Amino acid sequence: VTFVGTISLGHLWPAPRLHDHLRGRFPNADVIVYGHTHAPSTRRVEGTLMFNPGAVYQVTRAEADRRLASGPNWFEWSWLQVMRHRRRHPAPSVGLLELSRDGVMAAIVRL
Repeated sequence: VTFVGTISLGHLWPAPRLHDHLRGRFPNADVIVYGHTHAPSTRRVEGTLMFNPGAVYQVTRAEADRRLASGPNWFEWSWLQVMRHRRRHPAPSVGLLELSRDGVMAAIVRL
């Protein structure tokens, strides 16, 4: 099978109504892959596959506390403060996209 096409990449910060925003930003996309939330998700919005593979590495509260104790720089300190107060800690995961003549299938694999 040969696929010919164009891939566009962009970076967006997660925001309220993220799926609506992404759908509006890429109205003709068959698949939108996004991330930065570390929370895996696969769903269809108006026929478009919205896919977030999650993250291979998740920082738990215990790990954030351990790293904070080592005296990180200001940027890492700020980030670790957010990580240690998270309410959800998704399991590490990766995503797989399978392209075929029948369409695109998505799978999230927990590690």
